[in-house]
Amino acid sequence: MRIMKLAWDAISTQFGGRQLLYEWFFAGDPTNNRILYYGTQKRSECEALVRNFLDSLKG
Repeated sequence: MRIMKLAWDAISTQFGGRQLLYEWFFAGDPTNNRILYYGTQKRSECEALVRNFLDSLKG
């Protein structure tokens, strides 16, 4: 029961809400970050990995 109360305090109280917002915005605005990282080289590498995987499923 104590663990459940601790979990409830961590996610439902004002502290939990503030912590969630802090973690969400710690690295900056999430929407702006998605826009900035969309055209990076890492995205192209990930797309290539997914395409290779899907091609391997085709047989």
